[in-house]
Parts: sequence; C-alpha cells; structure tokens
Amino acid sequence: MVFRTSLVLSLAALLVAGAQSTTVFFTNKCSYTVWPATLTGGGAPQLSTTGFELPSGESSTLEVPPNWTSGRIWGRTGCTTDSTTGKFSCLTGDCASGQIECNGAGGIPPATLLEFTLNGNSNGVDFYDVSLVDGFNLPVSVQPLGNYSCNATSCAGDVNGVCLPELSVTGPDGSVVACKSACLALNQPQYCCSGEYNAPEKCPPTGYSKLFKAQCPQAYSYAYDDGTSTFTCPTGDNYLIWLERNRRIFRDSKSVPVVVTRNALRATIDWATAHNKVSKEQGLQWLGEKMDMLQRTYRSMAQWPGPLRCASVMRALFVLLDSTLTGGGAPQLCTTGFELPSGQSSTLEVPPNWTSGRMWGRTGCTTNSITGKFSCITGDCASGQVECSGAGAIPPATLIEFTLSGSGGLDFYDVSLVDGFNLPVSVQPLGNHSCNATSCAVNVNEACPPELAATGIDGSVMGCKSACLALNQPQYCCSGDFNTPEKCPPTGYSKLFKDRCPQAYSYAYDDGTSTFTCPTGDNYLVTFCP
Repeated sequence: MVFRTSLVLSLAALLVAGAQSTTVFFTNKCSYTVWPATLTGGGAPQLSTTGFELPSGESSTLEVPPNWTSGRIWGRTGCTTDSTTGKFSCLTGDCASGQIECNGAGGIPPATLLEFTLNGNSNGVDFYDVSLVDGFNLPVSVQPLGNYSCNATSCAGDVNGVCLPELSVTGPDGSVVACKSACLALNQPQYCCSGEYNAPEKCPPTGYSKLFKAQCPQAYSYAYDDGTSTFTCPTGDNYLIWLERNRRIFRDSKSVPVVVTRNALRATIDWATAHNKVSKEQGLQWLGEKMDMLQRTYRSMAQWPGPLRCASVMRALFVLLDSTLTGGGAPQLCTTGFELPSGQSSTLEVPPNWTSGRMWGRTGCTTNSITGKFSCITGDCASGQVECSGAGAIPPATLIEFTLSGSGGLDFYDVSLVDGFNLPVSVQPLGNHSCNATSCAVNVNEACPPELAATGIDGSVMGCKSACLALNQPQYCCSGDFNTPEKCPPTGYSKLFKDRCPQAYSYAYDDGTSTFTCPTGDNYLVTFCP
C-alpha cells in the first residue's frame, strides 16, 4: 500500500455575535506545492482571498463570512510564474487570471471540485459534494466534523492512473496530470446531457462516466448523478477536506468508514493489525495490500476496506469451479474441471509430461434439472458437464498460463486478460528459489465499460470482454495490418485492463511486463480472488 501525502483543509464553523461565520483551515501534506482556489456562487462577494500558495508541510487559514452561502474550492497543481511576462499559470485547475488570485474566475477543467451550499434550506441543512463533472486533477475528500455524525464523501482514487487517452491531459514529461470529462473532451450531447439528452431519463451514465464512478463511487461522475453524490449535514458542522494523491489496490465502499491507525510503524505487522481491525471491528472482507519495508513512523495511515464479489480460496464466498486445459496436443490432466466449495482447498498433481497448459475459474455454474446439462455464467467450456474434457474457456475468462520445463530449464507462467476477465487470480511459486508471484488482484468488472461488459441474469457485470472479442477490430486483435508488436500498440481498452492489473497480459503483445519465470521444480499456489 502506498501511504498518502495530502493537502488537508479543515472547514470549522464558529458562532460569533449571533451570526454564523466559518474559518477554513488549510494544511498541505502533499510532497509538492498546491495552490488552493475559491469561487463564491450566487453573485455574492468573493472571499478575502481567491487563491494562494501553500507549500508542502505548511498551513493557512481563510475566514468565510456569514453571507458566503455557496461556492467551490479546488486545488491547482504545477503552477509557475513566467520570468519574462510575470504571468502566473498552472498545469491543472488554472483560472487564467494571470496571477495567484483567481478574482472570481473558476477553474479551467479538468479539476476536481468541492462544492458547498451552507444553510441551504429552511431546515438548516448544509449540502456538499465532490464533483468530477469538470474532470479530475487530484483526489479529495470532505469529512464533516461535529455532533451529527454526518457522512463523509470522497474521490480518493487516482483517476489519472486509469484515464483513457482521449480524456488525458499530460504534463511536459508526458505523464497524465488530469483527466477530462467526456463532455469536455468529446463535446457530444449524450456526454453533456444537452440537446435531446437534457433530462435525467434521457441521459443515463455512459462508459466514460462509469469509469469515473468506478474509481470514485461517491463523487458526481456526470450531470445527473445526484442519487449517490449529494450529501447533507445540519448547518453548524465543521468540515475536514482532504486533497490527496495515493494509489490503492482496493476500492472504496460508500457504506464503509475509513479505518485509520494513528502513529503506526510501517512494517509487516501493519498488515496483520489492519486485517484484524477491518475484519473484526468492521465485519468486512479484507481485500489485501502491498507493503513496502520502510521502518518509519507515520502520524496516520488509512486503509479503505470494501467488498468484492468473492474472497480467496481459503475464504471463498461462493462455489468455484476450477478448470484445466493441456496444450501442445498432450494428454489432459487427470481432471479437467472440479468443484471447489466455499472455504475449501484442493490439490492437483501434474505429471512430468505436462509441459504447457492453462487454468481458469468458472463462476455461476448450475446443472439443468431437466436436461442434466451443466453450464456456467463465466468461463464455461460448453462440455455440458463439470469436466471440460479438453475444451477451452468461452471468453471472457481470466487465464493462468504455464509452460513447465521450458527454455533454459525454466518454468514460464503468466496471468492473461487477452481473453477478458471474470475474476481476480494470483500465482505464487512455492519452493527454494524465491521466484516472483504474479496476479490480477482487483475486480476489473467494477470498471468495465458497457461495450465490454458480460452481465448475469440480474444485470450485474459478471465478466469483462477483451476489446478484440467485443469489437472484433484488427487494431484490438493485433490482426491484419496490425499483426506485429510495432504495429499493434496498447489501446485505451487494453490500458484499462493494464492499469488495474499491471502484471497481467492486457493484449496480445504485452510480453514485456507479463511473463514470469522460475527454475523448474517449484510447486505453484493458484488463488482465486487473492
């Protein structure tokens, strides 16, 4: 897990002379300078400052008068002053004023917005939200502080890390520094909810807004995303606002509180401590984390637990059918498919002459009570029975591929999404060679665009097709004029898979980061939903 660096803004309400005024406390915990900016809504006067510099590690305050009833706050990044013209500008969130103060100008998209309406109705309620309608430039969260136990809201995911090329804004070094909304980037009415799409029932979520929503389920992802994105709190609560950069290997759940450990030593014990805290105190499924061995004390570490559709082999939440297919025309293994009930494990002996093949998990499997035919919602091999008997998986299915005793006395192994994704998997060599594990450990289904989605009976996404399978175009299949590595680079779709599972094959020519080796003789642990 990467521990966050963050810009913290505390919005504290103070009662003075019978009127309600507010003080905003800013603290920058980022490793870089951030330039906060403000914009007052409703034609009211702007705040005493509309933009300022906040270096890393420093704090500041801003007084908000009682007549400030609505407005927005955002963070600007990559700001510089031209040495010749004296003009101030920023890579993201710039307001084009030419100076640090925005003076009533809004942020140029893309920028993550914090929107407030204080004392917003006759019932004395504050409204607040995080909005990606203008795109994303950095993560942010809002935490009410007071006696009302109001809900926090956030966009804590790194949307830039999964931003599609057509939405990306890049910095001078080519890195993605912000992610445009589809409305801004493509200017089509179905993405802007304009023209004939100007009503909620006419403007449903699109694949692009779904990409944002998967990363930030509590934030506005497009214009009519009110149902899950507007939060309220009785007027008078304080607000803790975080602007933060971090990358997580698990996803937020809006019903799950953040689990925070204060003054924790960053070491292997953190994993066990956090596991117990989440599992026992919150009663939730643990998704796992990556630890780095830095012996350093942090003032705070936060972990976001959230549910997946399944757990590991040892903690499975559903019955899993494991399947095998031998390659090279060699005889199949002693079993080519079997049932693995919840909470159970199994072993499979592989004879010396088994030199290559693949394994995968099937889900949603049933036997027809009339015909006796066995079938699965994902990974089905169409054999009509539990054993696949030499038949391969019908895509989409996450594949585990092996070549044993290959070139140079090495085993070769990989996790492949070339045939799409149906569930997370990992492969861990077990032996004396300390070989690297490989995995696709996240639930790609949650971020699958509609055009790639394979849905179950209830409409939920059960698998995510490859772009080759779904769209059948040569640029996605690396066929025809695109049949060599140099002619078939990664696409936006393969990048979506790769960003979530960087060790797995995301398309046909993704060899460089996806094939792993180990001296022949090791055993292998295959885990579904690690």
